[in-house]
Amino acid sequence: MKRIYFSIAIVLLCVVAQAQQANYKFGKVSKEELEMTSYDKDKDANAAILYEETNVYYDISNKILLVNEQFKRIKILKDNGKEHADFSIKYISNRLFHDYISYIDVVSYNLVNEKIVKTKLDKKMIFTEELSTNYSQKKFSAPNVKVGTVVE
Repeated sequence: MKRIYFSIAIVLLCVVAQAQQANYKFGKVSKEELEMTSYDKDKDANAAILYEETNVYYDISNKILLVNEQFKRIKILKDNGKEHADFSIKYISNRLFHDYISYIDVVSYNLVNEKIVKTKLDKKMIFTEELSTNYSQKKFSAPNVKVGTVVE
């Protein structure tokens, strides 16, 4: 009998946890998000993370790879918040063990004359910096960022 109650509790917990997730689709920035001028929970915030998701899983199609996917949506609220549109990804780059960064996609959204204007990151603007013999980093900034921009 305890197993049945435990199973029901787990199922209900999963349903409640799933119901609390926001319905974000990347590439579908709303006009309300672009018109937002302050963050309700912190009126002094320079920027706000509207959505963040990280997926970590194993891909065993050719080799055994640990895949780490990160998705973010950031709203720039003030001039000081523009620094949140600058990114760096550190990774292992030695001969024995190394990480692969296979895909970087950054898009900035702005509201211009009541229309949503989308600006994609040019791949030429992604720079690699060697930090040491074992570590490197990719550095890039979202394009066309100003106060009011939403970055994905």
